[in-house]
Amino acid sequence: MNNVAIIDNMLNEDAKNWSCPKKLEARRQTIIEPYKDIFGESIPADKQYWAMCGQCSIGGKPLEDCEIDQVSKAGLITPDQFHGVEINPAIHKLNEQGWPDANWYCGDFYGQMKEACADENFNPAIVNADLISMPDRGVGYFADIMSFLSSVVDETMLVANMVMEYKRFPDRNRDMEFVMQQLNKQDQFQKALKNKNWTLYKKQYYAYNGTGEESKSVMGSLIFYFKKG
Repeated sequence: MNNVAIIDNMLNEDAKNWSCPKKLEARRQTIIEPYKDIFGESIPADKQYWAMCGQCSIGGKPLEDCEIDQVSKAGLITPDQFHGVEINPAIHKLNEQGWPDANWYCGDFYGQMKEACADENFNPAIVNADLISMPDRGVGYFADIMSFLSSVVDETMLVANMVMEYKRFPDRNRDMEFVMQQLNKQDQFQKALKNKNWTLYKKQYYAYNGTGEESKSVMGSLIFYFKKG
């Protein structure tokens, strides 16, 4: 068995999480439907879709119902508009093999977007920040992304996905009110609001149980956007 096959086998179990029904429904309700409601049926041909992508390939072939597969089938994008960032080099390599027409980056999400912008290859219609942290840590990172987008694009939709509850630590459970309170304390969030007319979609967040049959977490997604003019 070659090295790629060994890596592939090690990652197969994790890959299933990215295609579970709960994740599919969450993407439908927090990305696909909101974008079509706000901006139209599909992103413009010159625009991009940026995401913390996770594993999107198994055995060098596309993983069915992963993020790029789902949003492409929904008519939101074509694969070449997808810009996926993965911090794990092994997963990054698999994604390149499975989806050669897409754009793949290995590293920190925010850092890779800034590099693409410096290279004049950054024009996102959608940015999906699928964080694995709770709001206590995640809001600062999200505020940095929001401020950055405010200064470099003329319109976009930004999705923040965070861990709102973790069953092992109920005293750490958070809600939308907590998230908004923490965001309002962030200088970068306030800067973003001054630069662009950001709107919280439907003034609510979408909650769902984490991926897997025995998930011990509850996730929450906030959708912000601003339009031209």
